[in-house]
Amino acid sequence: MDLVSLGFLTLLILLSGAVAYGADLLGRSLGKKRLTFFGLRPRHTAAIMTALGGMLATFLAIMIVAASSEQVRRWLYEGNQALEDRNRKVKELQLTTGKLQEATKKTASLQSKIEELNRNLSTLKKNVDKSQKEADRLTLALATKQAEIQSANIKAANLSKTFSKLNTDYAALNKTFSALGSSYHQLDKNYREIDAEFRRRDDELKQTEREMRQLKDEMKDRQTRYDSLNAQYEQLKKNSDEVSRNLDAVIKTRREELSRVNDQLDAAKVQIENLQRTRETLLKGLEGILEITRTRPLIYAIGDEVARVAVPGGESPQEASSEVSKLLRSARSAAREHGAKGSGDNDAPAGLRDLPMKEGNKVISVAEQQNRIVKEITSSREGSVLVAYAFWNCFDGEFVLLRLEAFANPLVYQFGQTVAETKVDGRQSEEFILRSI
Repeated sequence: MDLVSLGFLTLLILLSGAVAYGADLLGRSLGKKRLTFFGLRPRHTAAIMTALGGMLATFLAIMIVAASSEQVRRWLYEGNQALEDRNRKVKELQLTTGKLQEATKKTASLQSKIEELNRNLSTLKKNVDKSQKEADRLTLALATKQAEIQSANIKAANLSKTFSKLNTDYAALNKTFSALGSSYHQLDKNYREIDAEFRRRDDELKQTEREMRQLKDEMKDRQTRYDSLNAQYEQLKKNSDEVSRNLDAVIKTRREELSRVNDQLDAAKVQIENLQRTRETLLKGLEGILEITRTRPLIYAIGDEVARVAVPGGESPQEASSEVSKLLRSARSAAREHGAKGSGDNDAPAGLRDLPMKEGNKVISVAEQQNRIVKEITSSREGSVLVAYAFWNCFDGEFVLLRLEAFANPLVYQFGQTVAETKVDGRQSEEFILRSI
């Protein structure tokens, strides 16, 4: 049980004792006067009036507390419903917290997957770099072999030139064979050596061409593997970008949900603080009301007339507003004469305040109340009378809250018009003449 409920029940218990004591005094007073009601015996009449007085006092106390605090009215009308709403909000908050924790777990799982993909991507990058270095090495080797082939071609060309020169010399030698017969064997030996060298160089050239073809095939294979690794790298990069975008979207969504949950928590905290301040204000108000009702006299009962002003018909809005101000000044003067005082920074003993409605949680402002009275005055072609009533029971030293009403004030009698007449016989006695008048 909260402090508001405990204070309200305590107030009822104290009020019950006060009512019992007052009812006892009232019963004794009525019993001594021996009043009768509908032909009942005096003691039965006293018992009925005592019970009615106690019920009326309790009812008025409950109505005053309900009228002075919206929280009390809500507690009286919606006690169980308010508790159910609070429990439902707590369950919704717990469910949202669970979803947030689950989302955090999913986010951590996605983060680990992204880290694994980044590691795989780093490995693939290393393999690509290694393949690129191997391709560069093979390209350098190919360039070296091409240089060797060019050198061999140059040597072969030189050998061809030498062979041609030797053939020329051989022809010349054939012409002079007879003259050079002694040196034929030596030239034949040189020719064979040159031919062997030429064949060896030709074999080297063929071997170099085979190595070049192998290097080209190996280069094609390396290029194919390089293209495959590059395609895998691009696909992994796309997958990583997509996962990053999805992760950013999930993080953004979870942050928005977390922000909404924080806003709901802040709103709940503000509502709790407002309820605590309202509870403290209500307790102070109840203590003040209890003290005032026990120690101060009643100056205005609920609905008592405080002041009135007659207004002629056909008033403009400005004139009607002036009449309302005049009524409020007259009511303040009358309230001050009865012992009313201002509250807080406002020293006026009586006036208007924003009034809460019982239905719809709507509040009627002071301007709306004045505008309603001004509209009623200006809409009437006949005269009106403005009356200021006490909105509730007011005690000595309190501020008098007013309720304004406008009534039609039609002309009933013309000036000098006869209201009533009678005939009096002056010959009769003085007592008879007075009764006739």
